[in-house]
Amino acid sequence: EGYIFELERRGCIQAGPFCPIMLLEEPEIVKQVTRDYVNNGSDVIVACTYYANDAKFKLINREDPDILETFNKQALDIAWDVAREPGNEDVLVCGEISNSTSFLLEDKTTHETVYQMFLKIAQYAKDGNCDFILSETIDSVAETLLALKAIKAVGLPAVCNVTFGPDNKTRDGYSIEE
Repeated sequence: EGYIFELERRGCIQAGPFCPIMLLEEPEIVKQVTRDYVNNGSDVIVACTYYANDAKFKLINREDPDILETFNKQALDIAWDVAREPGNEDVLVCGEISNSTSFLLEDKTTHETVYQMFLKIAQYAKDGNCDFILSETIDSVAETLLALKAIKAVGLPAVCNVTFGPDNKTRDGYSIEE
């Protein structure tokens, strides 16, 4: 994946506290980036939904009640459009759940909120006929397990990545070996 970095490299956005809102404003640019990933050898299209969750949309003052659904549908439509292009028949399409920015390890009340957020995103991926869901850039095992629980709840296969800090530990203290 890497849509945010690639869109920034192409001069389309500046990295910051945002969702890749380009998807709604300039979908053809996102489609071209997706196509470029496949043309350069990717056999999986990760729908461009990184950081697309209720908390992030609120942070950038995009609180339309339907924006998350609209955003996910558009991302999945773009992914499938590229996957259906000639020569791409074997390309898989996956949904994506990233760190929530709402999860507080010590505050158990945030855990259910984040799980419900992840469940909603996982359901969009399921409804969009994704082959699997990628959970990525989550820096705690506890939050990763919430993503995994949501993915399992909708019945799709999961691939989960965990991010480690400079001390080679997760935010909740797990080492790479653990």
